[in-house]
Amino acid sequence: MTITIAGKTYNKFTFWGTNGWGTTVGTYADSSGHPHGFKRFSNGATVALDYPGSVETVASAINDHGTIVGYYTKYLPPNAWWHGFIYSNGSWATLNFPDSTQETVLTGISNTNLIVGSTAKGRSSITLTGAFMYESGAFKRIVLPNSNVGTDVAGVSPNKGLIAGTSGYTAFIAACK
Repeated sequence: MTITIAGKTYNKFTFWGTNGWGTTVGTYADSSGHPHGFKRFSNGATVALDYPGSVETVASAINDHGTIVGYYTKYLPPNAWWHGFIYSNGSWATLNFPDSTQETVLTGISNTNLIVGSTAKGRSSITLTGAFMYESGAFKRIVLPNSNVGTDVAGVSPNKGLIAGTSGYTAFIAACK
């Protein structure tokens, strides 16, 4: 299978998220192996999604309103630093967890705009160090009870607010509170 973006065909790509309208988002690798985001509509039309000024962009989730979240960097390794992004109605915004020592990886968005993600350290081998949810302008950490290892979030359901993730080797599904 291949994907065509801006007239070029790529065979290295990954779909990360799909909304209720059949629109998908994901990443494709350029000739240097660097990831770039894309959005594929249900009719097969595809557009590139690169955060302005970035060298790598990962589009990880889309809700039914077309809002996309993911992460980007403006520098290549070893100086890369991941920042979370929100793309909505043609506008880009950065969303970083409020700790300047942590990178931000956004992995999910619900139809009520609940955003989930993880904090990370290290670009060559990303180590996820904690999970969070962001809603109505506020961040809340997500910690699996009785766990002494980092919690990571994979995504959030579109309508129920159920969050899926892992803590060490333990998988979980949690309801927002």
